[in-house]
Amino acid sequence: MDKIISMSVELTSLVLRAAETFRALADPTRLGILAFIDSCGARVETDPDSGDVCCVSDTCVGDICSRFDIAPSTVSHHLKELREAGLILMERRGKWVYLAVNEEAIAELRAFLDDLLQCRTGVQTGATSCPGVQR
Repeated sequence: MDKIISMSVELTSLVLRAAETFRALADPTRLGILAFIDSCGARVETDPDSGDVCCVSDTCVGDICSRFDIAPSTVSHHLKELREAGLILMERRGKWVYLAVNEEAIAELRAFLDDLLQCRTGVQTGATSCPGVQR
């Protein structure tokens, strides 16, 4: 007979933070924009008036609006959602806004997922507890 494990989920700040991050990443356009910013391998700048986006290095990576075929106001909305989820960093310098993937947030997300994998193994063997879960 299978063992039934009774657990109640405690919504810790770790779990709430992960949920906010996953909500932001659930939108395919936002996920694409995040990947686009990350693929530059450098800081990226965007002109808030035109939506033009270029790497700070010599190579211009193009325009988010045309790359994703979306309006500048929609780009702004997606960037706001990514920023509020802590996934990107934005820094205004004059009329330009510099963007970068928040490596700390990505590391937190990776750690959360690693903990879930360890939790799965631990629950099956009874060896460990899970983040945000009380037995």
